[in-house]
Amino acid sequence: MLGFVNQAIKDMVLSEFGSDSWMAICEDVQFLEKSFASQQDYPDLLTYQFVGSICKLKNMEVSEVLIAFGEYWVLKTAAPKYGILFRASGQTFAEFLEYLPNFHSKVMLFYPNINPPDFRVDKTAENQYRLFYFSHRQGLDAFVIGLLQGLAKFYDEKIETYFGAVGEEKANCVINIQILK
Repeated sequence: MLGFVNQAIKDMVLSEFGSDSWMAICEDVQFLEKSFASQQDYPDLLTYQFVGSICKLKNMEVSEVLIAFGEYWVLKTAAPKYGILFRASGQTFAEFLEYLPNFHSKVMLFYPNINPPDFRVDKTAENQYRLFYFSHRQGLDAFVIGLLQGLAKFYDEKIETYFGAVGEEKANCVINIQILK
């Protein structure tokens, strides 16, 4: 993953748990560098190790850390820098969700070296959607839930999410979304 992802994990840990926790995590995963080069590609394993170390240190489940990181990513990392891109992609959560399959093509203008996931979004009923998440990276389903929750907060809306059956799809996961009114 690119360095800006790991930098965001570091920022979340510093914000939520403090510098002593970040230093303990770095020691645990034997990461000796002081910072991340935002455009440098780091092994995905390092990112997974950071998450695992947070789990160990804070006695949290992987899904809890990934959901928290997804929300943090949207609200504290992406929105301050790219909020205008969010708004250009929709004025409501539903509009953004319907645009989501095209969103990463815009992000790739800023970061041409990323290998982003793909999404398919089906509207199943009024205020109900089914999101199909496709990625070469495994184990990030809860991160996607966190992203969705962060986006709902960005748009000042409330949602409920739950995993659906993947069925014949080749998706990593399927997430059912209910926009609460």
